[in-house]
Formats: sequence, structure tokens, C-alpha cells
Amino acid sequence: MEWKHRTGITALCQVLDVKECDYRLARAQIGYVYVEKQRLDKKSGKVRNLCYPPDTSMLYAVQKRLEERVLNELTLLTEVRGYRKNSHNINTAADVCGHHFMGKVDISRFHPSTTLRHVATALTEHGLSPSWSREIAHLVTFKRSVPQGAPSSNHAANIVMDSLLRRYVKPVADRLNVQLRNFGDDIVFFGNDAVAVRACVAQAKTAFRKLGFKANEKCRDCEHRGERREFVGCATGREHPDYPREKYLAFRKELRTLLHSERMRIAPAPLTTAKQLNSLKHRIVYVRRLNPKKARKLFDLFYRLCHARRSSPCVTSPRSWHRVGREGGDLPDRVEAVGTPKPQAAIGKGAQDIDAGHNRLCGNGLQNPIPANSPQKNPTHRQGSSPG
Repeated sequence: MEWKHRTGITALCQVLDVKECDYRLARAQIGYVYVEKQRLDKKSGKVRNLCYPPDTSMLYAVQKRLEERVLNELTLLTEVRGYRKNSHNINTAADVCGHHFMGKVDISRFHPSTTLRHVATALTEHGLSPSWSREIAHLVTFKRSVPQGAPSSNHAANIVMDSLLRRYVKPVADRLNVQLRNFGDDIVFFGNDAVAVRACVAQAKTAFRKLGFKANEKCRDCEHRGERREFVGCATGREHPDYPREKYLAFRKELRTLLHSERMRIAPAPLTTAKQLNSLKHRIVYVRRLNPKKARKLFDLFYRLCHARRSSPCVTSPRSWHRVGREGGDLPDRVEAVGTPKPQAAIGKGAQDIDAGHNRLCGNGLQNPIPANSPQKNPTHRQGSSPG
């Protein structure tokens, strides 16, 4: 679509199909409507600083229109796969499988590091007029950087990444016969020449560092085919993408821990909530797309967990006996607390004879019988001497 010669807010409002007064209201809401909060990512364990407008604000509505009618219409490289329709991390990882060498670059805090100037320059390079580029860059940024969580942030980051790859990285990779893929802030280079892969990784790191971006510790110069080679959460060391073994073992341990907790509980209410079960089920379905065999084993533990959750509380565990005894509660009829006397029928014949002999002695008045030839404890006088 030809937008290079279109300028002004009125023309932009016509493309977005919004009133000019609503557009100016959204422009004014940039300074006070954003919500900033932190959220723990359960998959990676990292704390993400989210910043987004509420879905009831006019700014949110304008950003959604901007994403649908302008940003999605811009042409991107086929190597840019993140946040695009009909694109998935498994499909991207499948392109890397089967190649001998792989190197990757992971940019730290890519969204907050993408400035207003990066966005405006990238939009101009993709065919928008300088006037629209500056206006749209102000709409999709907060405090002069791309916020993480806004509806237009991922598409703006994709456009910036596409511009950087076109200018600095892809010409070098094509000259060295190395392929590349991008998914979010991850860039992977793969081919059959280890020296060429290392050269592309070094070129990408240098280019991103000059533009103000910083690579983190996940970068790899070159990796050969092996079990531990990963990209965007998938193992890429074999012919087809697989679920990484370390993640599989951690997931299996998590399910076993939940299953043991449910089996050992004494409270009537289950410990695992329905929301947790739903999350576990969707995670196993994702594993099934990569490795059905691993998914079957995880589903087996999941069904056991569901059965233990529906079952009655555990009353056969010695640990639960002690716990109930300390709390002073009543024990079930079929369970005897530790320390309670056993029925007489359960006592052996030898023990009955010993108890009978003890009762005869005590019945004759000899509470502490002492043999005649044994010395007394704490005697009142010595043996062989007459009492004084």
C-alpha cells in the first residue's frame, strides 16, 4: 500500500477509521493511562516489567486499529517469524533442525531498549511518510521506548528487527551462504560451515551493540548437532524438533510432587486447584506436539493426580496419625493412633503369661518383689549388724 505521500492527522484518522477528537484523546492519554506492574514468568522464572493501557481506554482502541490497519500491512522478511499469523516457535525450530552448525544471538530487554527513534526510522524505511512515522512512533511508545504488553508493541518490535536485519545482518549471511531466523528477540544462524556461522554471529552482535542493544548470556557462537542444542524452547539437535530433556525432567518432577501431596493430604479439600489442572493439561498438550512418547508419560501422572484429587483424604499414613494426635482431633474408627493400647486378642501367648505372673505378685501385696539373696537398695542398716 502506498502511504509515502500521505501526511497529517486527518489522513491517518481516515485510515484508522476513528474520529479526530477520539484520536486526540488517545494521544493525550499516553501520559497518564498506562499501567505498570511486574509479573513472574512461570516458564523462564524471570520477572517481566509490563506496561500497557487498559482495554477500556481510547488509547488501547487506537493502538488496536493501528496494528490491524497499518502495521500488519507492512512487508517484512520471511525470516522474521515472531508474533505473525500462522507462525509458531515449533515451525521456526523445525527449520533449524538437520543442519550441522547453529549460532544464536539473544537481545536483552529488547522492547525497553527499542527507542522512539528506532521505531520512526524503521517505519520510514518501510514506506511511510516521515510525518506519519513520527506520529505513529509517539502512539506506540511510552517514555520514549516500546512498552512490553501494549497491543502494538510486538508489531513495532518486529518492524524494527526487520529493518536492522535488512541493513546489517542479512547481506553478510547471504554472502556466506548462512540462513537465519528471527523469533521475537532471538536470532539464529545455521548452516554447514562453522566459520561462516561464527562470522554471522559476530557481525550481528557488533551491529546491535552500535545501535544501543545488548546481548545476554544465552548467545552461542557456534553449536554442533547434539541433545542440548536449543532454540525458542525446542531441542534442535536432531532431524525434528523435540522437547528438551531438562525441561521434561523438571515437569515430571513437578507432577510427581503434586501427586504425592494429594495422596498424603488429610484435609477434605483438594490441594490442587482447577486452574492449576487446566494449566498442566495445556502444557502437556504442547509437549505432545513435540514428543508424543514423553507426553504419554506425563499424561499418566496427570490422570493419577486427577484421581487422587477426587479421592477421599489419606487416613493410612503414620504421619497423619501423629498430626491428628497433636491437633487433638478424633481419629477414624479403622485407624488407631500411635501409643493406644492394643486389644487383648492381639497380644501373644507369651506376653499374656508374663502379665498374669505380674498380676499374681502384685495381688499378694508384693509391689516390688526382691529376691532374698540380693542386696537391698538404700538399706537402713548394714547386713550382719544388730539394729541400734
